[in-house]
Amino acid sequence: MPHTTVIVPPSALPARPLAARLVLAASYASMGAALWVLWLPRWLPPATLPLGLPPTPRDASFGWLVRLAAVAALGYCPGARLVVAKPLLRSPPKFVPLARHAALAAALAGLAFLLGPTPLVDLVAPLLPQGGFLASAASAITAAADAAISFAGPMLGAAFVLGAGVFVVPAHFERSNPYATATGDNGTIPVPSPRRGVLVANLGTPVAPRPAEVATFLRAFLSDTRVIEVAPAVWWFVLNCIIVPIRKYSSAMLYSRIFSEDGKSPLLLYGTEHATALQAALGDKDFDVQLGMRYGEPSIDRAIAHFMAEGVSDIVVMTAYPQYSGTTVASIYDAVYAAALRYRHVPAITVIPPYYDHPAYISAIASRMRETRAALPAEHAPQLTLFSFHGIPASYVHRGDPYPAHCEATAAAVAAELGLAPDAWHLCYQSQFGSDPWLQPYTDELLVELAEAWTGDGPLNILAVCPGFLVDCLETIDEIGEVSAEVFAEAGGGKLTLVPCLNADPTWIDASVAIPFLSDGPGCEHAFDACFDLLTRDMAAAPPPLPPSDELAISWGPAGGLIHHGSALCLRISFSTPASPLLEPGTGAAVVDVVVPWPPTDADAHLAPPPHDAEPSVLADALAAGLAARPIAILCPMTGDIGPELRISKYSAPLAAAGISSAIINAPYYGDRRPPGWTGSYGVPTVEAMMAQATGVIVEALATAQWARSTGASAVCYAGVSWGGAMSSMANLLDHDSSAVVTTAGSHSPAPAFVDGAMARSVPWDAHGGKSEDNLMVVLLRRISTTMVTEFPAKATGAARVIRHISAPHDHYIPRDSSLRLFDSLVNAPGTVESARVEVLGGHASTVLFYTSTHVDAILDALAALKRTTAATASPTAD
Repeated sequence: MPHTTVIVPPSALPARPLAARLVLAASYASMGAALWVLWLPRWLPPATLPLGLPPTPRDASFGWLVRLAAVAALGYCPGARLVVAKPLLRSPPKFVPLARHAALAAALAGLAFLLGPTPLVDLVAPLLPQGGFLASAASAITAAADAAISFAGPMLGAAFVLGAGVFVVPAHFERSNPYATATGDNGTIPVPSPRRGVLVANLGTPVAPRPAEVATFLRAFLSDTRVIEVAPAVWWFVLNCIIVPIRKYSSAMLYSRIFSEDGKSPLLLYGTEHATALQAALGDKDFDVQLGMRYGEPSIDRAIAHFMAEGVSDIVVMTAYPQYSGTTVASIYDAVYAAALRYRHVPAITVIPPYYDHPAYISAIASRMRETRAALPAEHAPQLTLFSFHGIPASYVHRGDPYPAHCEATAAAVAAELGLAPDAWHLCYQSQFGSDPWLQPYTDELLVELAEAWTGDGPLNILAVCPGFLVDCLETIDEIGEVSAEVFAEAGGGKLTLVPCLNADPTWIDASVAIPFLSDGPGCEHAFDACFDLLTRDMAAAPPPLPPSDELAISWGPAGGLIHHGSALCLRISFSTPASPLLEPGTGAAVVDVVVPWPPTDADAHLAPPPHDAEPSVLADALAAGLAARPIAILCPMTGDIGPELRISKYSAPLAAAGISSAIINAPYYGDRRPPGWTGSYGVPTVEAMMAQATGVIVEALATAQWARSTGASAVCYAGVSWGGAMSSMANLLDHDSSAVVTTAGSHSPAPAFVDGAMARSVPWDAHGGKSEDNLMVVLLRRISTTMVTEFPAKATGAARVIRHISAPHDHYIPRDSSLRLFDSLVNAPGTVESARVEVLGGHASTVLFYTSTHVDAILDALAALKRTTAATASPTAD
């Protein structure tokens, strides 16, 4: 049998089922009946009305309401789609805007004729000849035109209202449009290419520095609701009647100052050079690089259409804006996904996260600044450095835009790379527009302030860099290089030197390759080594130090601190994390929610819980009483576990009912521990960050166990589900005291899930060169494994270990072999005295969701076994 798919041509597809044809016929019949009743009386004489229908009372108040109801009904009829949408879809792209405007004009005219009091016949009757065949023919033609307009108008109006193929293309029309489909002319799907599409996206530039072209660009740019957040109706008038008619002349004059003699924009010129150089660096065999503009040409639509025609395996979107803002990056995302709406078969689309602090990008900016500084004569040597970013309205930041945090992180990272003293550089924002306050300080105002305040020897020279712009454009060449330099000089300043943007600099080309395709770039290996050393060297040599009492903060936990009908207390402790050297700045202290049964003992049944306004010392006493002489389960998070609520309800509450305390580890980079500027509530941008996060969980779990023991806990059991199961295992192996571990649906490493498990389907391995051992992604995933369970067996410390392992035979997310390797590593570790493995029916998700009671029972069983083991070890053996 040939290993190819046979595509039946459209002409050979089976006809519609009888039921579908009857429904369609009924729709057309209802439409015809509505026309018969509502339109014919408009233009036929009363004596000729069929079926004795009364003429439509053109002056009656209910006449227009009846017709309006007919318009609404016809809008849902398939006729609107067949008559209107399909012809528009078959139009070449260049005619679609014209067709849309014509459809809108016809819709308005049709609605006017339909709802108005005077039909077309009455309007043109005085102009028609009277009597004879010619008069009858003219009257019939006019009546037909009246009926056609009255019919087409509401149909077109309904198509606009419902989006029936005019603004949003329905999927079932795709094949009929040869200009917007990923299929060939014969209905076959192109053979997928192993190449990956890379879209380098920028906002755009006018085609030419002439008022007409600048007006087109300004209208598209300033009509974007991501850029201008004003009521559309109001802004349309302001933009088209005030701003564009005035600014197109002044902006055209500014653009004429930076366009080349042959009429090329520097943004387009350098953008094209960057895309060409990136294509050469990546190679034609594996990658297809295209430049796409949000506004103007070459457009993002054109780039996506090119990728569809080439059949790329997936699309990687790299914006030319390292710092995220809704006005730039999100707008580009909107355009990419809007373009993808036109296609039935859309390959995977990956967007490169904001790379404002990526080592490769920071290094490229610093290298460019060093080159510029080195080329300056001694008299122009700068005393200060200015980081100027494009501004945005302050109100956008109040609504959640992380842009200023990204800008600050970029400037601080570049300054650190260059070794600049804190008082040797400044950050500011340019290009403010309108009267509303924007991000401050403003560039020109800061330059004047610095020039006037300068008291050093000689004039003040400044090195200005615009890290937010990857290619030179109007805002860099003219606004900073000319206008701001002139403002600075007039205020008494010396030389302001503009650092050229990265453009197609070879250092930036290398960085462009590193950012999207190597995930971590420079520093990745160092991060792996740091995680590995912290776990295998530091933690294996000695347990993490106890949190200093003066740094241990205690407060009420979630749900008001009382859970399970008041039978347990939930208190939150926080302390300086031992993993701080590995974590991003702003991650914050370790956060652990501790749940203890209440009252602490049966003899304390009369004790009431501490009041909500209790002092921390009172809460600390209550916590110590609840922990005393009780076992504790350390619950590690699973992927996406951004808060403690799920683990409190599913695990802590039943454990508390059984007299067991629990401590819930809140993972770094999740929820409240999200670093400033990171978008979303969970998810990490790089493999490096993922490794630091996992290492942080393990080390904080070990520190929590040490604290619990010092507070009176009698035994410790590490427990976790999925990702949490692997980290629980590692904590158990690194613990210097006796402990138990319960893992559910865990793996020995994250690599198998991507190489062999369910996640392997989402990775285009063919485009990456297969799964060979020297493949970059395989090497990267294997490198992750160096911090996983099988790579550092526990040392013989005399500690006893009890193992309980829960797995599912039909788990397609975690390969069975990986689950067994995890269990074998734990069983064969020094000190393991008892182990058991349980298999439950189902897959990964069902095990995680529906077998929580099995997980809780395993914790209770493991703690009981650990108690028996430690008791036997403590008692002398009888002869």
